[in-house]
Amino acid sequence: PVLTRGDQVSEDIKADDGTVVVTIRYTPISISYPENAAVEKTIQKDLDKMVADFLQSARNYEEEAKTYYKEYLQNDGQSKDFTPYVCSLDSKPTRQDTGVVSALFASYAFTGGAHGGLVTFARNYDAKTGNVLTMKDLGEGDGQPPEGKGKRGKKKN
Repeated sequence: PVLTRGDQVSEDIKADDGTVVVTIRYTPISISYPENAAVEKTIQKDLDKMVADFLQSARNYEEEAKTYYKEYLQNDGQSKDFTPYVCSLDSKPTRQDTGVVSALFASYAFTGGAHGGLVTFARNYDAKTGNVLTMKDLGEGDGQPPEGKGKRGKKKN
């Protein structure tokens, strides 16, 4: 199986005067697995759903951002100085072999204030079934680190 990052896609949501109030950016990811079309379809469906969920969440900021922009202008702010909300989702293939297919995601949202928020998460798939793997699946069956190791997998002294 091969995971591939697509080109970044951008979308702007604008106020009535054309000022951008929300910028949405995301990098789609796709899988090619000609040896197992069913697994390819299962994994791609999940990857597409993750992007769709992100887009729905990002687009939910539209009314809030437009209201914030109107208030900004009412308080003598200039449209040229307005800082829009930003929502982004970046993806990166991290593991691709006959056992596990993994991708790393970074989701960022800026909705005003001093800085935005960043959440990083991974998605792991069983390369034989296409099922999403949990931490329990990747451990020794109980979700705990292997015997004799600490939380980060380093040997205890």
